[in-house]
Amino acid sequence: MQDLTWEAWDLKSVYRGVNRLYIEKVERALDCYGNKIPRLEDQLKEARLKYADIQKIARIDQAIIDEIPEIASIITRLNRLKDKQITCQKEIEGRNLGIFKRTELHSTEYFLDLGAGNDGDTGLSISQAWLHFSRFTETLVKSPGDFATIRANTSETITVDVQFDEDGDQDNYISMIGCDSVNDPWSDGSDVKPIFTANADAYQLYLSGDWFLYFKRIIFKDSTDGAGIVRNDGNVGNYFYLCEFWDCTTCAMQMSSGGLSTFEECIWEDNGGYHLFIATAWARFIKNVFNAGAGGTSSGIYLVSGKVEGVECDFGQTTPHSSADIDGNYRQEDCSLRACKLATGCKTGAGDWDSQMREEDANGVSGAFLMTAVVGTIEKDTTIKTGTVDHSFKMTPTTYVGPNAMLALNNNSLIEFPINEQLTADDEVTLTVKIRAMGAWGTYPVAGELFLEVWYLDHATNPTRTSIKSTAVLSHASNWADFSVTFTPAQTGVAYGTVKLGIYEDAGDGCYVNGETEIT
Repeated sequence: MQDLTWEAWDLKSVYRGVNRLYIEKVERALDCYGNKIPRLEDQLKEARLKYADIQKIARIDQAIIDEIPEIASIITRLNRLKDKQITCQKEIEGRNLGIFKRTELHSTEYFLDLGAGNDGDTGLSISQAWLHFSRFTETLVKSPGDFATIRANTSETITVDVQFDEDGDQDNYISMIGCDSVNDPWSDGSDVKPIFTANADAYQLYLSGDWFLYFKRIIFKDSTDGAGIVRNDGNVGNYFYLCEFWDCTTCAMQMSSGGLSTFEECIWEDNGGYHLFIATAWARFIKNVFNAGAGGTSSGIYLVSGKVEGVECDFGQTTPHSSADIDGNYRQEDCSLRACKLATGCKTGAGDWDSQMREEDANGVSGAFLMTAVVGTIEKDTTIKTGTVDHSFKMTPTTYVGPNAMLALNNNSLIEFPINEQLTADDEVTLTVKIRAMGAWGTYPVAGELFLEVWYLDHATNPTRTSIKSTAVLSHASNWADFSVTFTPAQTGVAYGTVKLGIYEDAGDGCYVNGETEIT
């Protein structure tokens, strides 16, 4: 490749669209390849290591291992990025030598017409629009800020996986935007979103190690691939806005090993077992709609050691999911929802000891909350309370609760240490909360199974703390009991407290913790 003539390099530049780029955009593309190629090389090395034992035992050549689809895909992509890299280098060199005299330079916008485009055209106007996604995502040399405008009411049926080569950055996405009747360079007057479909085959848009990509007003649908119509692995900062995900056999999207991806006002419906499979990745959902549809999707989001944030989303409000709206099934699942409406709710698996699902303004009710964990639930109750407060904390344990896995109003719940009192050094205080039984306990919890615990400053200058626990017990089904601790802080500062419940007897048995702390 190094021995190509300048004429051949010119043809490569034209094919990659580099000949029309401003020099600073060529340089930014080179920066991207300099960062991304080593990441892909590491990915290839890890993929090959997975098969190293097979290679050794079977005594097969590396070339055979490299034909495995997972590895072959990385190699193809890596070779393409290296080709783009040297094409950019030669473009800069040719311009500096005066061999390439570029006069028709282009900045950021490209056009796709999925019905009547031509990949042999320039992509620089609606009359020169490209036909396929891959002409923009794979062939073209791109840099942050570039975007493709896609004609409304058009559709592409893919017959191979489609990848994305370049990255945007935190200041400028690389974008693909479906037209509507407002953004309408073709003057179609259509609000029908363009469609990216696998047409019931095992293909997908495969985003792997791709950063700061933006997709708007695109329908992704109908893939039989186990990882969905979009696979979103190892990515950072990707954003989907007003997109739709339908009719996929197993799931619509798989996310794994990535930084935050955001989904705003997207629709998920009628996918197989679940709409999204999220593993060791972080996703944020703003005003999304999830419905089971005619196919009866089991779970809205299937969460495995991942993190989810949701704001004003609707789950199963038209057609409910049969298993759970958010289904945690391994460990370290972290879910925070605000003002979301759920039909079948959140659940954690039997082994999810360190998982937590928190709902603020639960089910769209202002001020309501619910925390779900493997050891139980904690929710706000405005009926069972005493004194002048408007709520209590309803604590309902599961069979998994115990002395080493307690249900607690602490930093593992929505309320981080609900007892938070500023105290004065050397002044003895008594802190009291009122607790009442819930359900028909046959044997009430002993002091070590239900207690108030407070951490207070125990040194005149150092920020060290001692904890103290109450010794009271419940003795009546409908009376409030005082659970108190008395102590003298050695330093002026905040004392933090919580209530812990570590025993299960029967379903529905638990306790209410009144929503105030008395100080005497």
